[in-house]
Amino acid sequence: MGDHWKGRKSSKMEVMHDLIKKLHTIDSEFNPPATSEMIELMEFALGCKLDPDLRLLYEDHNGVPQNAQVIRFPMRLMSHLEVIGFHHDLQADAPDAAFDHNMLEPVTDFPIRYFWTDYNSNYAGIYIDGSLKGKMCWLNNEGFDPSTRFRSVQRFYAVGLEIAAQNTDDEYFLGWNNMPMDFPKRYSDPAYDQEDEALAGILLQHLATLLEAAKHEQEHRYQAFNVINLLPLHAREKLLPFVYDKDMWVQAHAIRLLGMRKDVNAVPLLAEMAINAQHFGKSEAIMALGYVGTLEAIQVLKNLSDQVMPTFKIVIASALRLTGYQTDYERQTSSWYYRASENDEWVLI
Repeated sequence: MGDHWKGRKSSKMEVMHDLIKKLHTIDSEFNPPATSEMIELMEFALGCKLDPDLRLLYEDHNGVPQNAQVIRFPMRLMSHLEVIGFHHDLQADAPDAAFDHNMLEPVTDFPIRYFWTDYNSNYAGIYIDGSLKGKMCWLNNEGFDPSTRFRSVQRFYAVGLEIAAQNTDDEYFLGWNNMPMDFPKRYSDPAYDQEDEALAGILLQHLATLLEAAKHEQEHRYQAFNVINLLPLHAREKLLPFVYDKDMWVQAHAIRLLGMRKDVNAVPLLAEMAINAQHFGKSEAIMALGYVGTLEAIQVLKNLSDQVMPTFKIVIASALRLTGYQTDYERQTSSWYYRASENDEWVLI
């Protein structure tokens, strides 16, 4: 068993080495390798051991210079001193967490350390402990959401390098938030679906007790986000209860995923949620109908114009555009219109 494990570990290291080699063909500006003393200092300051793949990165280069002229990889690996400095800044900001102006809670409640950034104050980090150890998440400048996005550093680099290879402009690539991520799960993935569903089950068991024990209700919220993100397509019945969750953000997250998956069987449910969900859930349900885009979904969108508040009509217009419809706004009457093609008459939403 020991030899088998060593073989698996060696194989994973080879994959990461190959990704690092490819990184050097994409970008050319790197700091010198981090010494063992630098890595030890970083581990001591962060209170954790580095993920093995992350350690390989730092042994190859101690991050990318802040003043690098050309960076095609979607995010910049920070130097060990930048990582330590940012971690200390987060600790100093807690518990106010002014960094997050949408949902005020300490970002330090979660066992995450951040190692990548861009030039817009967005960060990528790794879970260093618990059931999600090794998985990656974002720290977005528009709001804190620690739900899983990539299953590993290797996956983050594999996807990032694929996107970077398509970026031929000699400028910083700003499309990190549009990277095709592992989570939420949008497609069947036989290699990982069973594992991900099992992990979602573990987190699901803890949700009820977490709500009682949590210092902030947001802790329950983000664990729910993680469950939703991890659930594979065949576990749809486990996703549906979150559509009725009393937490507005959880409800919206679950509804959004139905649209991302283009779940044609969810059209009646989305029609219900477009009318009865909480505020953000309504908008997500309308947009989800647009992403589904079937004739049934389009007809629901048309019928909604008489059932929703005027403020949601712009959302209906956006959803119809997703299906190929044309829309137009008449400023004088503050009215939205749609039509299927240029040969059709405009219809008031």
